[in-house]
Amino acid sequence: RYHRPDKEDIDWSFPINTKNYSYTTTMNETNILRKIIDSYKPELFVTLHSIQFSGIHFYFSNNYVNLFDKIESFVEKSAIPLQKGTPFFIEDGWTYRPGFYRIYTTKEMIRDYIREGIDISTLRRGEFSAGYYLEQNPKGIALVPEMPLYYDLELNNLEIGEKTKKETFLECNRIMLETLDYIEPIWNKYREKLNNKNAHFMRIAEIIKNWRKEIKEEMKITRKEGSDALATKSEIYSNEKVVKYNSCNTLGSFHQLLNDS
Repeated sequence: RYHRPDKEDIDWSFPINTKNYSYTTTMNETNILRKIIDSYKPELFVTLHSIQFSGIHFYFSNNYVNLFDKIESFVEKSAIPLQKGTPFFIEDGWTYRPGFYRIYTTKEMIRDYIREGIDISTLRRGEFSAGYYLEQNPKGIALVPEMPLYYDLELNNLEIGEKTKKETFLECNRIMLETLDYIEPIWNKYREKLNNKNAHFMRIAEIIKNWRKEIKEEMKITRKEGSDALATKSEIYSNEKVVKYNSCNTLGSFHQLLNDS
C-alpha cells in the first residue's frame, strides 16, 4: 500500500518516464532542486523526514557498515530508540540491519506492483528525491533519516514474541480495515454535505477510494509470501500498537472534517 503524498509534497514530486507510468511536475521548488542536482552532482544527498510514531531509522543508498556503527552509537546516546524491529512500512528485503534500510524508489515500487498484478491506475506520485538524485549520480551517497514525533522504548525490544511476522502484518491490515469500516458509511451518507475546501477532505476521499482495495491486495501477498518466523516484540508493537495510534490520527482528521461541515 503505497504512500500517497499531498500535491505540495516536494520529496515525491520528481519526474518519472517509463513504459507503464509517467509523472511530471510544475513545482518551482522541485525544478530548483533538479537544477542543483543536475548541475553540481553533489557527493552526498540528505533529506530529513519526520514520522508520527516510530523509532529513529535511516534509509541509505548502500550498506555502509562502518558508518552505521557510528550512527547507532550516536543514537543510543540520544535516549530515543532505534527502530530495531522491522516496522510495518518496511519490507524484510529492504533491511541492511535493524534500523538501517535501503532506499526504495518509486520506479522500483511500480515495477513490483506490476509484477504482483496490483493496479497502479490511481497512483499519483513522482520519483522520490533520493531516487532522482541516484539516477543522476549513481556513485553518490543518499541518506534519509526518519525522526519520530512520538516513540516508545518497546521499539528497541528484540525479544521474540508469540506471533509470526505473517500474523503480525495481517493484524496491521485488519486494524486499518476496521478504521475504514467506521469511516465509509458516514462518508457515503454525508459526502455531498462535507466541506470540500477543508484540508482533510481530499485525504479522506483518497482513503475511501483506494485503501480497501490496496489493503486486500497487500493481505493476499502477505498470505502467499509472508514469513512464518516469529516476530520480535518490537515488530508486534510497531505493526499493532503504532498502527492503532495512526488510525486514531486518521479518525481525528475525519472528525475535524465533520465538525467543519
